[in-house]
Amino acid sequence: MAKTDYQVLQKAVRTYGPDEQMRMAQEECAELIVALSKYHRAVERHDVRRMNASAESVIEEVTDVEIMCKQLHIIIGKESAFNTAKDFKIKRLDDRLNKIRKK
Repeated sequence: MAKTDYQVLQKAVRTYGPDEQMRMAQEECAELIVALSKYHRAVERHDVRRMNASAESVIEEVTDVEIMCKQLHIIIGKESAFNTAKDFKIKRLDDRLNKIRKK
């Protein structure tokens, strides 16, 4: 039977432990920050070669961060709290965008 993504992530949390996976989440976020900085710098310099390479890095790091965030959901639990917070923040963003469009 094939394992679901969720099962693999649960196994990672059990194998490495919550503390280590939280540290790994921090590391992956830091790597995304670096990748975004390099991408932004390439765009500013109109360096297409570096822009393409750094875009690949951004894709890879965003994927790593998404995987770690899913593990944080497992570690922290309280899935309804995550959903409530996300719904609130998306609604707030929508309200802000609507205000901008009305100007």
